[in-house]
This record gives sequence, structure tokens and C-alpha cells, in this order.
Amino acid sequence: MRESIIEILKNEHLDVLNASDIINAEKIISAEHQNVSTIFCDLRIGKRSGMELYHTTMKIDPDINFVIITGYPMKKETRHIVSELKIPVINKPFTRRRILSALKHQKAR
Repeated sequence: MRESIIEILKNEHLDVLNASDIINAEKIISAEHQNVSTIFCDLRIGKRSGMELYHTTMKIDPDINFVIITGYPMKKETRHIVSELKIPVINKPFTRRRILSALKHQKAR
């Protein structure tokens, strides 16, 4: 999933930072948050949740846009939180058009 999104964004001539896990993502966001506009994050990252990264990101820079990607049904409480926070969700399998649409929508906010 990560490689597909990277390829889609790079084909649009966008700079891309990527991390293989939450720990590396937190380090990148801490160091580069001023250069980050949108984060695409899987809902499940190993045994951790992408929502953990969302909350960490919002503490560092609440202006960063966040998009959740998932291939699994969300638990009711997660669906409620995502809805309340107005976090866009993209279901797998996703298309190039869907990724770019989410990015465009985030830029418009």
C-alpha cells in the first residue's frame, strides 16, 4: 500500500516522506512537520493503530491533514471517532483517482 501511494504522489511531482512504522513516522513528523501537508496512514500498523499516529500528529501540528486507509471494517467506536474528527477514509483496494481526490480535498480545507 505504501509503495503504491508513494508512486502515485511522485508521479504527480510531489515530494514524499515515508515511514515503515509508527516510531519512524513520529520521528519524521517531529523533525519535518513544517514540510508535511497530508499524511496517508493505514488504520492498522502491525499491532498498533493509525489513530495513535493521528493523535501524535495533531499534538505536533494540528494543521497537518490526515487520511486513513483501511482494508478492514472499522469498529463502531473507531468509525464514530473518524466521523467526529472528519478524517477521510479510503478503503482498499484504492485507485489512483481516489488517492488524488483525497489529496485535493485536503488541500482545499
